[in-house]
Amino acid sequence: MTAAGAYIAERNAKRAAGMDIPLHAPFTTGVQDLRLAGVRNVDGQALVLLRADDVVMVMALDALSVSRVARMKVGDPIRIQDGIVQGRGRRR
Repeated sequence: MTAAGAYIAERNAKRAAGMDIPLHAPFTTGVQDLRLAGVRNVDGQALVLLRADDVVMVMALDALSVSRVARMKVGDPIRIQDGIVQGRGRRR
């Protein structure tokens, strides 16, 4: 099981036990209006948490994406392309 899969399973198990935790799911492409919900390290793998409506999506990060996310704040819009963090939402 991957680090992201283990994290998702753990959070959803706690949710099923009655804790007030949003549903966690693996990242799927094509989702619009993503917001940064946080970064976690699980088994040495950096994971980014992306908020999309009522679901928190979890995605593994590479070194470049980790450095980009480190400059962002929780709640900032975020763009993902081909599994790589491109930065904040659309630029004006």
